[in-house]
Amino acid sequence: MGMEELKAQRAQLDRIEEKEVPGVRVRTPRAKMLDIREVQAKHPDKHLRWVSIREDEKAEARKEEGYTRLTAEEGGRQIGKELVLMGIPKSLANERIRDQEERNAQLLDAHKTAMRAEAESAARYLRDNKGLKINADEVLISE
Repeated sequence: MGMEELKAQRAQLDRIEEKEVPGVRVRTPRAKMLDIREVQAKHPDKHLRWVSIREDEKAEARKEEGYTRLTAEEGGRQIGKELVLMGIPKSLANERIRDQEERNAQLLDAHKTAMRAEAESAARYLRDNKGLKINADEVLISE
């Protein structure tokens, strides 16, 4: 991508932002607005995250997972009608992460389980219909 293309893309994104974000353009860099290190330091026992409130379903889903919106006294923030700062106890967050890792491991091994079932089915067919004694482990190559 050339420099001119990048400038044109930046100008297009600026026009879109001007149409969709009401009010005066904020001069604070976005990275600084989203920086929550000082709030995290106040709440070492919580896992904090920005949650989109553009669609009610997303915020409700996070609430069902155990997230609560931080109050202003707790250091909670809201950025326009886009994002709010929410937190969950670290123990619940770690449990969610563990559950997701287990689910990912199951998905990574799902093909092995399916192939084992196919190999056992083929061995059963050969044994029952053809009279051949085939061990499913010999048919299945697992690396």
